Amino acid sequence: AQRARWRQYRTVWAFVEGSACRRETILRHFGDTSVPAPAPGVPCCDACEAGWLPVAPGRRSATGAAPGELDDAIVSVVAFAMPAVGRTRTVEILRGSRSKAVISNGYDGLPAYSTFDHLTGPQVLSRVDELIAAGRLRSTGGAYPKLQVVPAERAAA
Repeated sequence: AQRARWRQYRTVWAFVEGSACRRETILRHFGDTSVPAPAPGVPCCDACEAGWLPVAPGRRSATGAAPGELDDAIVSVVAFAMPAVGRTRTVEILRGSRSKAVISNGYDGLPAYSTFDHLTGPQVLSRVDELIAAGRLRSTGGAYPKLQVVPAERAAA
């Protein structure tokens, strides 16, 4: 059920961010195959009239910083990935993996997905390990360890 909700969420978000005619998309959704026909000289929707579209905001991580910061992107993935992820899966997400696990769990919808595809896996993994050593992240341990964000006040202590 959660996967279905994520799929629905991504579909709605694609509609919102897409450039296709919104009127036509809604008509097709409800089975109407007619051509959208607003009054002459009147654009059918904001997507058809480029001046109506607001400027899209830059991508932001959960911490509010631009995902150009690898540390913030790592923390963002660990904080928002559901189900929780481990070290290797975090690296796959940040590097834009199209693996079955990444796609089926909706990790490709995370804001930091694929933001560090220009780095190698070992480079990103090394930074994840440094964040664990610094106390910003912790590993649950066990056979399939997952990462958790350490609250700022505890990480500073």
